Amino acid sequence: MVLALVVGMAVTAGLGVALTASRAGAATQGDQIVAVAASQAGVPYCDGGGGINGPSYGNVPESGCGPGTRGFDCMSLVQYAVYQ
Repeated sequence: MVLALVVGMAVTAGLGVALTASRAGAATQGDQIVAVAASQAGVPYCDGGGGINGPSYGNVPESGCGPGTRGFDCMSLVQYAVYQ
């Protein structure tokens, strides 16, 4: 879901990105952002988790993201991908 949000934002911005692009081989800055976001596939959604330095502990206990689990919320994944 989070990856779909990032891809949707990139497509809406007219970036026309491919999910298979590697960060080093990305043609545009938008491609690089999507590649970084895609590299985080499998990291759980954690409400209030993450930031520019990567996944962190969320601030709301929820299914799939509890004590000891680090993850991103929607906006923090975008912030992380852009910052990288």
